[in-house]
Amino acid sequence: MKRSVTVLGRPPTCDGVPRADLTGANLTDAWLINADLAGAQLTGATLTGARLDGTNLSTAMGLTAAQVAAARGDAWTRLPNDMQRPGSWPPYDPSVDLLVEGS
Repeated sequence: MKRSVTVLGRPPTCDGVPRADLTGANLTDAWLINADLAGAQLTGATLTGARLDGTNLSTAMGLTAAQVAAARGDAWTRLPNDMQRPGSWPPYDPSVDLLVEGS
């Protein structure tokens, strides 16, 4: 599943077209570790128990606080700037941004 989602997240972006349309997808308990879901459409997707360690959701569309709260993330999971991290997650470690920019 992780490879499928990662591949879906890689196509080039086109104006108005999400990188990966995961609308309504059941991603329960999926391992999405280090997936690049920036720009992905996640409206109505079920993320219960999904592992989002290191996943980039910084510009994901349709992502809700309830979806994020139902998932598991780590200090390197990137959320949209206007979304609060669940209390069960560790604080964000901005050093990941330096690693991404330096690659």
